[in-house]
Amino acid sequence: MIHAILAVLFIIIAVLNYLDYASTTAVIASGKGHEANPVMAWLMKVTGPYWALYKLVMIPIGWMIWKASATDPLLSVAVTALAGALFTYAVLNNYKILRA
Repeated sequence: MIHAILAVLFIIIAVLNYLDYASTTAVIASGKGHEANPVMAWLMKVTGPYWALYKLVMIPIGWMIWKASATDPLLSVAVTALAGALFTYAVLNNYKILRA
């Protein structure tokens, strides 16, 4: 059951991850905003157009959470849900900026 919940959460996070990338790119291109996360802002400055590759980091992080679910399933679901909530906030904030 836990693996089914995690699988659904991982799919949601993958979609949110893409929406975060697309909406952040749109906000920056529109001139209405900037990257608020200082780590991401630095990555964007250093890597130029390749900044989006950091999103691939989510794959090994997801795998580690999946493996950890064997020892602490509740914590794995909680961490994954928290990540989903943070991505949701970022995406909603970006679309709010774009609508302004």
